[in-house]
Amino acid sequence: MILNLSGKTVLASLIVEELQQLQSTHPITLGFFYCKHKDSQRNTFNAVARAILAQLLNQNEDLLPYLFEKASTSGEMVLESPSLTKELLETALKSSEKVYIVIDGLDECDPHEKKAIIQWFQSVVAALPDTEFDSMRCLFISQDDGEVGKVLSKIPAIRIRPEDTKSDIQTYATIWSKKIQEKFDLPDEKREGIIATVIERADGKCLLFTHGRGYNTHNSLKPGMFLFAKLVMENLFSQTKRENLTRELEPARFPRGLEDAYVMPRLFQPERLLNYFELDTPG
Repeated sequence: MILNLSGKTVLASLIVEELQQLQSTHPITLGFFYCKHKDSQRNTFNAVARAILAQLLNQNEDLLPYLFEKASTSGEMVLESPSLTKELLETALKSSEKVYIVIDGLDECDPHEKKAIIQWFQSVVAALPDTEFDSMRCLFISQDDGEVGKVLSKIPAIRIRPEDTKSDIQTYATIWSKKIQEKFDLPDEKREGIIATVIERADGKCLLFTHGRGYNTHNSLKPGMFLFAKLVMENLFSQTKRENLTRELEPARFPRGLEDAYVMPRLFQPERLLNYFELDTPG
């Protein structure tokens, strides 16, 4: 599961970071969420809605009186009512001049939950008046598990093939291989061998769905696994002796995929990545 999770989650995190930087120069509101398999606090519509609602409140304090009144009269210690959750989130979304929503890992949710998440956000966007068609953008990132694709089957598709991103992986591997070559005084043949092996074993699969009035695309993206290349290259560069590097490059030891790369020592551990992915993310 970690093989499929990491490729798209890194991509989602990069998009969130770009939007956070954009906030310093543009009046936009950002809500994002990372779903997680078999975690009721991370794989339901209510979990997604509550987290995004908290983020929107943090960026718009004018919502506080309204949300406080609703919470005080709801009779709930924790927001659980689906109808009230939808009402509050819709109001919060519409109170923002321009809002971007990023939800990663819809494939981590049960079928009825992923359908509820997608269809509700679609309905909110579709209900926007023509004069506000550009005020909300939703980006869903998911594995192509068949179910998500069916729900969004009517959205036009732009397909990016593995060969479209192969050159980017090659560029990244080339830059790092030169650093490794200089550190350990490797011949060109050895450096080229590292590049070829990384490109061959890097692979990944995920889906991006963007939805907004007047701008609907369904991108089926199968990129080379940049995270795999990053983990492998950093591990090789971190070796302290040439003989250690030689051992890491042995065919039987060299990672065959992202799962193997995760178990290599001296790399950042899954929990460290998780902290990065969940930075400033409620729930």
